[in-house]
Amino acid sequence: MKNLPVLHPYLFAILPALIIFADNSTEIPAGQIIIPFIVIISLTWLTWKALDCLIKEKKASALVAMLFMVAVFTFGTMYDFIRSLVVWNNGKYYEMGFTAIIFSLFVFYCYMVIKFKRSVKIQTINTALTCLGAFLILFNIAQTGIYQWNKPKEIQNSGFKNPPPASPVLPDIYYIILDQYAGVNEMKDVFNYDSGGFAARLEKKGFYVARDSKIKLCITDLSLATSLNMKLPDLTNINPNLENVDNVVASKFGLFNVRDKFIYKLIRDNEVIKLLKSKGYKYINFGSWFYPTSHNKRADLNFNCYGFFIKQEFTHTLVKNSIARILFINKDYFRKGVLYEFDELAKMPEIPGPKFVFAHVICPHLPFVFGPNGEKVDSKKAYVPDIKQYTNQHIYVTKLTEKLVNEIISKSKTPPVIVIQSDHGSRFHPGYVQDIFNAIYLPGGGKKYLYSTIAPQNTFRIIFNRYFGTKYPLLSDKV
Repeated sequence: MKNLPVLHPYLFAILPALIIFADNSTEIPAGQIIIPFIVIISLTWLTWKALDCLIKEKKASALVAMLFMVAVFTFGTMYDFIRSLVVWNNGKYYEMGFTAIIFSLFVFYCYMVIKFKRSVKIQTINTALTCLGAFLILFNIAQTGIYQWNKPKEIQNSGFKNPPPASPVLPDIYYIILDQYAGVNEMKDVFNYDSGGFAARLEKKGFYVARDSKIKLCITDLSLATSLNMKLPDLTNINPNLENVDNVVASKFGLFNVRDKFIYKLIRDNEVIKLLKSKGYKYINFGSWFYPTSHNKRADLNFNCYGFFIKQEFTHTLVKNSIARILFINKDYFRKGVLYEFDELAKMPEIPGPKFVFAHVICPHLPFVFGPNGEKVDSKKAYVPDIKQYTNQHIYVTKLTEKLVNEIISKSKTPPVIVIQSDHGSRFHPGYVQDIFNAIYLPGGGKKYLYSTIAPQNTFRIIFNRYFGTKYPLLSDKV
């Protein structure tokens, strides 16, 4: 073992990326990992060489290079974890303190390595780390293979080759989620702003605005899991043994939540998509920086609209988890993401054939990046909860939404179904967090099936009963 080559800088550098792939191997094509792995290995080689020039001891510099590369590719993960620890303290100083401690520990580690760089123990440590790194790499590869072998057969992505629809006049269906969009009552009572004009104009176009609509589970992932599966999710029977072993272990230390992964699967592999795909619909997904909606392998087209503008999900996640997120996540990218999403949504009527368009618009949710007319705002206040800033952003996203609705209706050859919903209230007032904006456009007389208290779990039940002749019973709307 003394002559074992020092490989651990490369092994530990690619390990975070391999864990991402192993955790999402059913969602990510294997070809997506090739270029990122080449880039990671190249960066590791350059880093190691540069450190070797400074430390002038290859085996000691390997130890520094290894930890440095791990820090680079887990920066985002560590940052999010630290934030989760201090969120209840509501203090950026705690966050800065944790970051300073981690940085200090890294500096101390480097100092000790350099101080004892010629010690015989350095070789022993390098050998042990190489063996450990090789084991972890092989473990994740084996786990991926086992998971792929045992995974249940699923309905495969159609690639626009679905069976022909039952009727040539099936309507396009647009499901637009405006994240944290306050309804008419909340805007008036909490923000002292009358948004009733927008609701009235929608009603004039034929929309039904359910002014008393509420969501029972007022968290984004639970809200989406409810509406897209047409029922409240059952959280009582989550089996952690169905998940990857490393995720189960991580969950014991608070680094991973098996419940979250269960909900994320419900969102991505939902009943609405299954039924519409079986009817010959194309599925177009407009993703966000929110992981469950960022990408969907069942979609015929994926648009990732936020943060990085990196279309491949694996690379997108890798960048988000690394220090490279500093270069990409800023207010201009959020601005561009929202504007890009609305621009592309307006083009959807041009795509032939019946289609289901799902769009998760992270707006008026912070960061606050729009004034009431779309102008830029002070970046220092982008993440500060503020009634005025929220109102201004709400006003502008309302303008974008109204313009989009007009374009979709005017460009569509067959009158489309359009659902505009918020996932929950604004959170500025606890009494309104379950109140949602819920506007539904059902052409051909569908409006008569709607009512003021309709909850998201019944939205697609009514749509499917109306247009596909299904017999879904309506569920309780009570919260």
